[in-house]
Amino acid sequence: METSQGSNGVTLLNLTRYNAKNLEVAADGNFTANLKLNEGTDTTRFTLRTLDLAMNRMQEHPHSTYHLIKAGVPYVKLASENIDVKYGEGVSVKLSSQHIEKMQKANVELRFPQNIFTLEDVKVSSELQQLLDNQGLEGKISTSISTIGNNVVLGIQLELSGQIEGSHEMPLLDLSYSVKENHTTYAKWIHNINITKATVQNEDGSHDVQRFGQGFNILPTQYRN
Repeated sequence: METSQGSNGVTLLNLTRYNAKNLEVAADGNFTANLKLNEGTDTTRFTLRTLDLAMNRMQEHPHSTYHLIKAGVPYVKLASENIDVKYGEGVSVKLSSQHIEKMQKANVELRFPQNIFTLEDVKVSSELQQLLDNQGLEGKISTSISTIGNNVVLGIQLELSGQIEGSHEMPLLDLSYSVKENHTTYAKWIHNINITKATVQNEDGSHDVQRFGQGFNILPTQYRN
């Protein structure tokens, strides 16, 4: 039996300067979304909200959430190859820098729900460690952990013994998390590890930079009271 996907709903949401636009979905399920930076901004965040006839809804899934960034803007971001994770599974996350030259120090603050994630480890990324070794430099990490409401607040300082030469794009840190296996509340859908502060220091001084976190789609294997 032939079926049409044209009745499924897809809405493009601008999450930076909130507005919504319903998109036309063809019978084969294809659609087109035109994205552009908000006027006067360096970044704009979009997501797709989907809805089928059975009223199954999804919004802000990492695979359908997009950041537009003005060319050359310095920023740090979190990224993971595995964003669909189950209870009890481990998650590897990489913190990278973009368009940041001659960095000497970086301070970032991460926040994540304490009932979902457990921090296991923070270390210098293998890519950065190789670069430091090649240039005869060292990297030192210090961390602090506190809680605000239901969130863990993780402060990380990365300090280098000298400037990294010629680096515009560089993985800085490897972070390891685990998704908690026992939850006091039902955990499903999208949960985020956010960067709430990001400052880098080079020979010109200390500067705040743009920052982008990473969402994860939690897939519970069973419900526990």
